[in-house]
Amino acid sequence: MVQPIYMSHLQQSMRRVEPYGVYIPDEIKDREIIGSIEESIDLYYKMVDHGIPKEDARYVIPLYTSTNIQSIGNLREITHLHLLSRYRGIPKICREIINEIVDKINRSTPNVIRNYGENFNILKYYPMPNIFRFEDTVVDKLADKGIKRKLLGYTEIIRVEERELYIALKERDYSYLMQLRNNVYNVVVKMSLSAFHQALRQRTLNHIPESIYHALKRFDITIPPSIYNSKFRDRYVYMVKKLYRLYIENGKTYHDKTIYIGLVSHAHNIYDVVRLDGWNIVGALPTRRCIKAQWEIRRVVGDMILEVKKVNSVIPKYSLPGCITFGKCPEKYPCEYKDEFEARGPLIS
Repeated sequence: MVQPIYMSHLQQSMRRVEPYGVYIPDEIKDREIIGSIEESIDLYYKMVDHGIPKEDARYVIPLYTSTNIQSIGNLREITHLHLLSRYRGIPKICREIINEIVDKINRSTPNVIRNYGENFNILKYYPMPNIFRFEDTVVDKLADKGIKRKLLGYTEIIRVEERELYIALKERDYSYLMQLRNNVYNVVVKMSLSAFHQALRQRTLNHIPESIYHALKRFDITIPPSIYNSKFRDRYVYMVKKLYRLYIENGKTYHDKTIYIGLVSHAHNIYDVVRLDGWNIVGALPTRRCIKAQWEIRRVVGDMILEVKKVNSVIPKYSLPGCITFGKCPEKYPCEYKDEFEARGPLIS
């Protein structure tokens, strides 16, 4: 539901919120399935009680875990969301929620969202990065090759000289930053569903994600370091595999897949082609490289930067966190390395 890029969303922090509820479709009545969902939630609480960070423990819980989100969008984008909810790969719960939103709007403003012809023409809407599809794209084919990360192509409309970029960043030269938007780098990277949800909400990045249904043809998961190095590692893998097996056993048809897709955990990996531009590298990604940022996002961003460095060594230099680039930490509660980083002296002074 957060995939249309011209809507904005405010979600509960995964670092703080508890998995207080789970959606279970009417079609799922099997006690083994329901019991397995409850078992995964129980494992989450056990890990948290033993010091595993909440955001890491959440990797084990199913996609059907409840969360609260506030979305803002105009009528055009809600119509777009409504059209996409009709696609056959969209999970039932998404379709139900979107239909409820549309019904409420139509009750307050009768017939404002209905088929008037061109407003229901999908060609009129900027395509969103939809993971809930059955059709393969270029990234699904790349996933079959097992590529961990790769720069697929790039276009640079301006040759970035280090001195020019240094001055532009120091003086906050808006015109120069505008030009950087059209230096474009397409990188394929692999990440968990948990990390993808975070990456997706960075609205200035463009994505072509692998289909979740294609990704689940293989058992490929992320284990957070805090869990990997704990007594819970084997239990974690067992639980993720158990939920995955229930999806495989029950998701035989296309329709069944949209019902049982919510059983799988957030730990499963998908591939994503990310369209970076020069501004994102120096303006948006530094906050994702901060020690205070979520660990997997830091790794994914680091992977993308390494690929860009193969063709441009200047722009990535200024993708480091603010404490290193500008000598100032933007965080209200800095990390324990703040003084050490700032003592090295800023790249831009």
